[in-house]
Amino acid sequence: MRSYILILLVGVILWVAFAFSPLIGFYRLAAAVQSRDAAALEERVDFPRLRQSLAEQVVKEYQSLTGKQKATFGGVPTGFVLMLADPIIAKYLNAESLMNILIEGDTGKRREISLPHAPFSSSSWRNAWDVWWNSRHDIRNFYVYLPPEKTRADQYGLRLSLRDWRWKLTGIELPDSLRVQLAKEIERQINAAKE
Repeated sequence: MRSYILILLVGVILWVAFAFSPLIGFYRLAAAVQSRDAAALEERVDFPRLRQSLAEQVVKEYQSLTGKQKATFGGVPTGFVLMLADPIIAKYLNAESLMNILIEGDTGKRREISLPHAPFSSSSWRNAWDVWWNSRHDIRNFYVYLPPEKTRADQYGLRLSLRDWRWKLTGIELPDSLRVQLAKEIERQINAAKE
């Protein structure tokens, strides 16, 4: 009987540790962002997956914006659209630019894209209850929607995934207005390439 209770107790402890580990991973990411520690941020971000996540969103928004849902966009192959999206997104995907976006809502010196707000700009993310309440969790992914006081259309959806036994940022679901701006930037580049 004691062994069953011990096994049950160990199981409960492991389950609680697993349930709260993504929250700890999120707070480590947030601490790296807030302290502007580029090395710590790079350890907590999977940049190739983050880039893929953002490119897929922007291309999908471009399809919606232009009404072109097929493999080609008015004679422009999908690969070409992705090729144009990649450098636009790459401008914002280094540790320094990502910190500026997450803290200040600032895309840098050129500022061709204006951000509606920054996910880590308010102190509301520091409240563990608000973060937990505005999150969802499955076995491999943890989603946090920030800032908590905004509507879902205006929130950034941060996806942390379990990678090499560490929770890393692998995706950011962009607010609607930002996705539209990035899609319009791609459209401008496609129109310029056609001329």
